[in-house]
Amino acid sequence: LNPVLPDVPPLYYSQVVQGEISPVPDSDVFLLLVDPNTTILLTLTDTTGGGGHPILEVFDAEGQVVETLYQNDGSASWQPTFTEAGTYVVLIRENGDNNTATFNLGLQCIFGECPDLTPIENHTWGELKAIYR
Repeated sequence: LNPVLPDVPPLYYSQVVQGEISPVPDSDVFLLLVDPNTTILLTLTDTTGGGGHPILEVFDAEGQVVETLYQNDGSASWQPTFTEAGTYVVLIRENGDNNTATFNLGLQCIFGECPDLTPIENHTWGELKAIYR
């Protein structure tokens, strides 16, 4: 896993993460922290342009997969409403674990407790570059 737990960066609302799955079989991991009665939009965009393709899996606190997004040269989205607060793990890897891939990962708050991110900052975690808007 990249980064190694417990150094997993959180996802923030209005954030776009540009990531790379490399070397094979790399994976990138993020924490998704949600408030009760909140609707989010999580978007995975394949920016590879051929070759490998990213797949995203969301795990709940018990380690169960609650959503899988796969994209082949486009975008896929997930828009759940959470009734309870929780912490989820978002894992992105290359679909066959046999190629490299690049992706953008976006998180938006649609309804509920939506913290405002006002600063524009860039942070880098290994191969990950997070852009706050």
